[in-house]
Amino acid sequence: MKKILVVAIALIASTSFTSCSNSEDKLISKVETMVQEQLVPNLKDPKSFEKKEIKLDTVTTKMYLNNLIDFNTKMIDHKNDMANIWIGTDNSQAKIYIDEIAPLKKENDSLSNVLKITSDTSIARINIKYSYRAKNGFGALDIHTANLTYVPSEDKLSLWKD
Repeated sequence: MKKILVVAIALIASTSFTSCSNSEDKLISKVETMVQEQLVPNLKDPKSFEKKEIKLDTVTTKMYLNNLIDFNTKMIDHKNDMANIWIGTDNSQAKIYIDEIAPLKKENDSLSNVLKITSDTSIARINIKYSYRAKNGFGALDIHTANLTYVPSEDKLSLWKD
């Protein structure tokens, strides 16, 4: 009985690692294809292209919501600071900043409510850093980074070059 249990656990573990590896391999293959089609042809010397490194960073839905709340909170603080600077000198400018705070607070409240009821740890997106070397206009090899984002729910891959 113990042997069967050990074999079953080993089989389940190897299958889960293989499927995870397969999906990661498929994503890396998509990244490679996009880089070859959209980035390499636009280099000064496409023949000098050398791949250096690919780093994947997953962002869960909870992390994404928390990041939005943090960003909105920083914007609220900034707008409060700006309003305080203008109060007394140009009240119309201060009012503009004050009026921009309410929608951000409302959005934060909504996001907080969603965050309270969700236990979603699914992957919202995968950030990918693709480092490569290529010759610049003077012929020297430079290291560059292309940033890509993959959204699994939409099966969408986007590329931004530094």
